[in-house]
Amino acid sequence: MAARMTGLLHSSDQRGPFPPFQMVIVSQQGTVLFQCEVNRNGKVRHAHAAGQVRRSHFPATVFFTDRSQVTRTFQIERAKKAEA
Repeated sequence: MAARMTGLLHSSDQRGPFPPFQMVIVSQQGTVLFQCEVNRNGKVRHAHAAGQVRRSHFPATVFFTDRSQVTRTFQIERAKKAEA
């Protein structure tokens, strides 16, 4: 998911995002569901999930902050079942 978000930023932002990135996913109740750092190579480091993420946590908001301290927000409307 972090790699997909990084790809979206590269394609949509004219000036381009500046890695590394901080990504935080917050539920509609205000609970931090997941947080991580994405390095320059797109690899996730220091990932932390706050327990089991459930469909009831959605919609959720993603905060994506780059090295220049620019924060972008995205809305995840619903959870998609992970493919095996």
